[in-house]
Order: sequence, then C-alpha cells, then structure tokens
Amino acid sequence: MDDRAGWSTAVLAIFAFAGTNAIGWLIGASTEHSPLPIWPAIVFGAFALAGAYLGLAPLVRRWPFRAPRSVPEVLDDAIRAGRDARDRLVQERLRGFDAAGVAAEWTLRVGNQLHRRFPAIADEFVLAAGDRNAFSGQALLIQTINAKLAVLAKARTGLGGA
Repeated sequence: MDDRAGWSTAVLAIFAFAGTNAIGWLIGASTEHSPLPIWPAIVFGAFALAGAYLGLAPLVRRWPFRAPRSVPEVLDDAIRAGRDARDRLVQERLRGFDAAGVAAEWTLRVGNQLHRRFPAIADEFVLAAGDRNAFSGQALLIQTINAKLAVLAKARTGLGGA
C-alpha cells in the first residue's frame, strides 16, 4: 500500500503549525520595544521549511523517499514512457536527430534504471532492436522502441498481477 499521501498530510500539518508560529513570532519580535526574542521565529521557520520539503518530497519522489520502488512499478513507468516516446515520434513527425534524441533519451533512462536493479532485463532491453534490413529512419526507431517495449512487457507479464 502506498502511504505517501498520508505521510504528506501529517508532515504538511506540522509545516502549517510551524509556519504559523514562525510568522507570529516574527511579527511579535519585530515590533518596536518588543521583549520577545527573534530566535523562536528562526527555529519555527526552519521547521516550516523542513516540513514543506518532507511533505512534498514523497509526492514527487525526492530524497529520502525515492529509493524503494517495486519491480512492477519500475516496469510500468518504463512502458508508459516508451509509449509516450513512440507516440511523440509519430504525432510530432520527428525526423533525424530530433527523433533519435527522443528514442535515445528514453532508452538511456530506462536502461540505467534497469541496470541498477535488474541487470538481466537491462541486457535484453539494450540488445533489442528493430530490423535494419526492413526499416530505416523513423520507422526503424519506432520498431526498435516496439522491440524494447516487448522486452519490458514480457518481464512485466512474468510478474503476474504483482
């Protein structure tokens, strides 16, 4: 079960409390002849900044919340990104370096993700390619993306409903 939203809600409540207190102390301490010290505003401000980061980091998968991802989640994200890259090639009618850049960016990003955690799938993914004898240019890139998507789909299917 994904508890990112619950964690974010709890931490953002702390952020709101600390932020409100920081503003209150700052206003109180900054008035003329105020006996209130400024240091509580700084402490509450630091807690508010930390709370803002820790509240938003799980939602956007930033440190320290990005590391543990399940195998199906990694593969599903890679498949989704591959379909987006393929669709972009077709819909925007990209050619030459622009088309190669889109395909290479996706291949590199997914290959690096797989290499770190799933080297066997990464090897098969990197080696998958379209038929150079039958296709060239944009069509070859699309066929190569399709071949790489087939590798990812086969790995994802092997996991079942996980």
